[in-house]
Amino acid sequence: MALTENGTLILGTRRAGNVYAIPDALTDPDPEVITLLEDLRMPSGVAVHNGDLYIGAVDRILKVTAIDTQLKPNVPYQVITDQLPGESHHGWKYLKFGPDNALYVPVGAPCNICLSPDPRFASLLKMNPANGETTIYAHGIRNTVGFAWHPEDDSLWISDNGRDMMGDDVPPEELNIATGPGQHFGYPFIHGDDIADPEFGDHKDRAAHVFTAPALNIQAHSAALGITFYNDTQFPQDYKNAVFIAEHGSWNRTEKVGYQVSVVLKKADGVLSYQPFVTGWLKGQENWGRPNDVLVAPDGSLLISDDQGGLVYRVRYTDGLAQLGVEHVFAIVSIHNMPILDAINRLGKTRIIDVRHEQAGTHAADGYARASGKLGVMIASTGPGTSNTVTGLYEAQYGSSRVLVITGQAETGFYGKGLAYVHEAENQVPMLASVCRRVESPRHVSQLASAFAQVIDDMFTGRPAPGALEIPIDLQYATAEAATFSFPEQSRFEPDEQLIDQAVAKIKQSSRRIIVAGGGVIAAGASEALQKLARKLDCPILTTVDGRGVIAEDDPLCVGNYYNSAGIYNAIQGADLTIAIGTKFAVGVDGQFQAQTPPGEMIQIDIDGNMIGRTHRAHLGILADANLALTALNAGLDDLLPNDGQFNQTIWEARDGVRGAMRKRLGEDWPQVMDAIRAKLPRDSVFVRDQTISAYNWGNQQFPIYEPRTSINPTSGAIGPGFPMSVGAAVATGRKTVVIHGDGGFMFHATELATAAQYQLPLIVCVFNDSGYGVLRWLQDNRFGRINETDLGKVAFAQMAQSMGVPGERVASVEEFSNAFDSAMAASGPYLIDVDMEHFAPMEISVMPKQKKEVDLREVTTMSEKLAGSIFVRVEITTAYLMNLNLTPEQDLIIGMVRKFVREEIIPLEMHLDPDADELAPDDKARLIEKTKEMGLYGLDIPPAYGGPEIDLVTRTLIAVEMSQHRAGLYAPCYGTFGGAGLAQLFEATEDQKERYLYPTLRGEKRGFFGLSEPSGGSDPARAIQTKAVQDGEDWVINGGKLWISGADRADFGLVFARTDSDQGRNGVTCFIVDTDTPGFHVRRIVHTLRSAHYATELQFEDMRVPASNILGKLNRGFAIANDRLTRQRIPYAAGCIGVAIKAQEMALEYVPQRETFGAPLSSRQAIQWMLVDNDIDIKQSLWLTLEAANKAEQGEVFRKEAAIAKLVATEAGGRVVDRCMQMFGGLGVAKDLPFERWFREMRIRRIGEGPSEVQRHVIARELLGASLR
Repeated sequence: MALTENGTLILGTRRAGNVYAIPDALTDPDPEVITLLEDLRMPSGVAVHNGDLYIGAVDRILKVTAIDTQLKPNVPYQVITDQLPGESHHGWKYLKFGPDNALYVPVGAPCNICLSPDPRFASLLKMNPANGETTIYAHGIRNTVGFAWHPEDDSLWISDNGRDMMGDDVPPEELNIATGPGQHFGYPFIHGDDIADPEFGDHKDRAAHVFTAPALNIQAHSAALGITFYNDTQFPQDYKNAVFIAEHGSWNRTEKVGYQVSVVLKKADGVLSYQPFVTGWLKGQENWGRPNDVLVAPDGSLLISDDQGGLVYRVRYTDGLAQLGVEHVFAIVSIHNMPILDAINRLGKTRIIDVRHEQAGTHAADGYARASGKLGVMIASTGPGTSNTVTGLYEAQYGSSRVLVITGQAETGFYGKGLAYVHEAENQVPMLASVCRRVESPRHVSQLASAFAQVIDDMFTGRPAPGALEIPIDLQYATAEAATFSFPEQSRFEPDEQLIDQAVAKIKQSSRRIIVAGGGVIAAGASEALQKLARKLDCPILTTVDGRGVIAEDDPLCVGNYYNSAGIYNAIQGADLTIAIGTKFAVGVDGQFQAQTPPGEMIQIDIDGNMIGRTHRAHLGILADANLALTALNAGLDDLLPNDGQFNQTIWEARDGVRGAMRKRLGEDWPQVMDAIRAKLPRDSVFVRDQTISAYNWGNQQFPIYEPRTSINPTSGAIGPGFPMSVGAAVATGRKTVVIHGDGGFMFHATELATAAQYQLPLIVCVFNDSGYGVLRWLQDNRFGRINETDLGKVAFAQMAQSMGVPGERVASVEEFSNAFDSAMAASGPYLIDVDMEHFAPMEISVMPKQKKEVDLREVTTMSEKLAGSIFVRVEITTAYLMNLNLTPEQDLIIGMVRKFVREEIIPLEMHLDPDADELAPDDKARLIEKTKEMGLYGLDIPPAYGGPEIDLVTRTLIAVEMSQHRAGLYAPCYGTFGGAGLAQLFEATEDQKERYLYPTLRGEKRGFFGLSEPSGGSDPARAIQTKAVQDGEDWVINGGKLWISGADRADFGLVFARTDSDQGRNGVTCFIVDTDTPGFHVRRIVHTLRSAHYATELQFEDMRVPASNILGKLNRGFAIANDRLTRQRIPYAAGCIGVAIKAQEMALEYVPQRETFGAPLSSRQAIQWMLVDNDIDIKQSLWLTLEAANKAEQGEVFRKEAAIAKLVATEAGGRVVDRCMQMFGGLGVAKDLPFERWFREMRIRRIGEGPSEVQRHVIARELLGASLR
């Protein structure tokens, strides 16, 4: 490879005989490939010097003058020489020009091993490029392809391929250093440091030479070809003057080696270190590529050619933020983040914007993310600096915005020790976690990359959300290995095809459709797909405030942000179908919009399963990325009738009427202000609003928005974020950005004017100044009849701006505003307009009023006292229920983590599975197992001595309650992603048995089954066991059978309980470990049960010989092993039933207020109310009884009776709860669309499994009556 002065990449070939030119190879993603020359003899070597191209073709050196002007086929060339050796074996010629402007040409040996009379063979020639005359520069080099000059001392470094047929690992490939002409590097006499050649090692000519040993020996047969020095700045400083080597890979070695690019670094002591740099071309013993040359590009990236794949790779080294497309970050420098900021500046890929306050910086990162669709980043200091970011993160969380806060922390050696380390914030992570989806705090430099990747993965998976990364200061100064980062694939959120088919059918069956589009459409980049759907249906689009811009608001199909307007809401009531995409259906300030149920049936598409059906019932919910779902819908919607014309006309008339009425309420002046801004502002400019009168009255609805990501407002309703968000938007787009602000909110972050001035941002700040909190002033007057704490006094904002370097002026009329806006548009940087609202005609306030009410302060005090009393009483009641089992903060934290895991990870995946599925896709399961390991909760039932977490039984029970709250939760809680102990009885095994069975099971390498029940009976297995084991020498011979055995057909071994003493009852049973490949072991048949996706097996043993060494525990004491574990297992078994009951009750409580029968909601029916009450009683008594059993067991007390009570009550009560909830849901309850029918079937099994209810009652009675029980 070679690069011309204009950046054209020149490629030689060995087999094809062609030379190629690729103009703009480094800038064009799909560059043109030009064949310059064809049918040459192995034109492998190419070099560019003084604008001319030189080509090595075995015996000839060719020259193309002024190559950048002759990029065409069959380019003319001249022959510099045709007198080079012409043998084809090792005959290819690679070319490079040296610092002396001479052309260097290697000539390989014409054989595997020989001594040629022509001294030019096995040498490196130095050629005069003007006439082709050569001299030998270096001798004894068998087959040199790569060579390069050290950037500092001009020494020549040469790769050399060793001979074949001496073995897999000798002789080595060599990296030689020539410090001047005339050196001999050993071939054919010696190889490597001093390995004598078997044929020429004692040759008479050997003594005539002094050999230079290699600088580095490289793996034999790896075929080290092209090399280059790295002398640029893109890669880290450690790679300065490093040597990169393309290893072509072995062809005749027993196991293949090479097929990689390696790097050679010089350590501080001068010793060379060798390590792989780019690998992956060799998978096992199959190679799919062969790197053969390396070249440093002008931008510092590394080019790698692959002559097997016919490819050229480009390796860039960028910081993690730059890899993710982050071009700007916002920051405030501190001693606890200086290394981060220094690294960003040093790498030069990302620009730092210095803000004046961390809260403003976080809001700016939010505006940056919303305007660009990229990751917004704020870099803060630990402690007070980070606490300042929380408000910004709260807004980002509320607005589904991807904002990353990177902050520092005390040194790891001081963290958490209370030594008053400066800015230490021990509880910084939980503080951030309250407003972030994911927070990571690595404690070792090796954890940095994975921590950063995990935060990014969570932020970009599903609904956008903020995240945070806390990096202790000592880790910021440490050196970490390079890593590659990327965004997760949204393909995991592809829509279910069956659901899409159902949606298509509903759309085709309807004729009066509306679309409600929220911010999720913009976040998914789905505006084009949404418009395509709307035009197919001729369907009106209503947007939320965050969805503005999904369609231009001057488009005839756009209704705009008027869903909650009474006139529009009344007009859409004739709709028979609502298609809602990416919207939460916010209920407003006082919940006033919750009653505005979408008309007709609703198809709801959202990437967050928790949003579907949360505010309003979804008749069909589709968990998917909005763009993927809309694309799928469009593909299925052909040959359908457009919307009913009269229905549409009703909506258009209502839209125009509402717009006109709202404009009229603005008074005489404000429509002109709004129109002036819109007329002067480009369609793609960003329009930002803070929470202010102007935003409520016209900015959020009437000001036309034309494109996605050009409308931004604080979704949370906070006052103040608007201005810093506009700073971020201006940084992101570089386009004119306008923010409208109230004076009260503007004062929160007015200091960011200095930021706008410093970076000359194209920002127009319109401060609508009414000397106070105008909206609150109006609300107070309407609600209380008096005004307080809302007057702020008159501030001269124009002068304030000028003091910080921002031009500004005060205006008091429409004309003055229009002129000032012209000046702002003409300004190259920021501009502030202080609008004195006192001089403008008044407008009505568009905020829902409350009825005026005189409030007695004494009444408020009394209400507060009552509230406090009720909370106190509730705490006391809870304590009584817990029976002194006071939950620790750690338990609360663990329970919260598991609950979040189920709702955010398991349930969304479950929606795409078959209703009876017991398994996740392998990739999903592996990913979630990694998450549970990070949570410290993997292997819940494994003792800590074997690597399990230290979880007491009470906490384990509470976890089981949470884990089961999903469709498969009874028998596949969280689909096994929390791991398990396998066969817990194996913890009683001998060390030899543990090595053979327990440890492989814990590692997931083996599966086992538990073989206790038999056809003769399962409730009293100790007496019902008929399977017999008879000793025969060192073996036991087993005959008999087992029934209801799960997983035996897929197991590697199992525990088989057999009778070894017929006279001793339960004391005559022994447990054997049986390998399933043992002769005589048979799976007789599959037994299907109510669990449609699961089955049991029946086993048969015929003269099955098992060695005595496979007895688990003691002879005749097998049932004790089984019974001890079974009793303890009944507690989490009961807890799983409680969790399902809780989830069923939760679904019912959400459903019955929405479901109407005979004109009233189900929740108003006494029969339904009593069902819910009975459910609550069943759940509570089950929970407390199960916790009592867990507590007794944890305290080391006898808990046999309590475990039986828990199992009995929880399984029967759980069945009743599910049955009642099924009844409340009616037909939906028995459909597989909901989990009730599966829970109903599996709950019925729970009353039998682990000992049926009758046996539990017998156990309880036996404990109560003791010896008197007969």
